This record gives sequence, structure tokens and C-alpha cells, in this order.
Amino acid sequence: MGSDEFKKSENLLRPQNRHLKTIKPGEVRNPVGRPVGSRSKFSEAMVADFLADWHQHGADVLEQVRKKDPATYLRVAAVLVPKEMKVEVKQDAPGNLDRVRELLEILEGAGVKDADDLRARLAKPIDT
Repeated sequence: MGSDEFKKSENLLRPQNRHLKTIKPGEVRNPVGRPVGSRSKFSEAMVADFLADWHQHGADVLEQVRKKDPATYLRVAAVLVPKEMKVEVKQDAPGNLDRVRELLEILEGAGVKDADDLRARLAKPIDT
């Protein structure tokens, strides 16, 4: 809807609705919301029926659609793949991290600046 169409729609409000105020961004008119279960009962029943039909005919139908109408097959496959995926990477260090933290505190307390500094401090002179 273009901006001109939007302006026209504002002017074409029904007379019985002229007393209504416009809803501001973030404003909630019905904090209670839709009654619990009103939509979910239908959705649950529909999904249950679809699932029962899927168990009975699913693989055969998929094969038929794939052969007869590959575009629809791909479209359905694309709809089933989530648009966004949340990926979390957790990196665990082996062993006890508390001991590693203690060692780091000791090294910092001894004035060790970095790994090269530690290597230089620990290096033993080579006897020739």
C-alpha cells in the first residue's frame, strides 16, 4: 500500500469509527489478549489430523509430488527449513578451570607479561 493510498484510507473511516483513537506504536489495547486456547484448540486439532494423514500417506505423497511437480516439492522443502538458525558454540577447556585461573593469578602476581616473557623466565641457559 503506497503512502497516497494510506492517506486515502485514513480519510475513508466509517462514521461509526470516527470516535476511535489511533493506536500508538508500542501501545497495547487489550493487555489480556486472546482467550487461552481459542486459537490453539483449532491448531492442535488440525496438526493432529495432518499428522495422522502424514503417517498414513506421507512418504508416498512426497514421492509422487517429487516426480510430478518438482517445483512444488522444492517449495515445500524450502518452507520447512527455518529462515534463521540460532547456533551456539560452547568451547570447554579440558580439566579444572579453577586451577588454570589460579595459575594465571600467580603468573600475573609475578609480573609475567605474556607467553614470551614466561618462556624467557623459564628458559635455562645451555651449557657449552
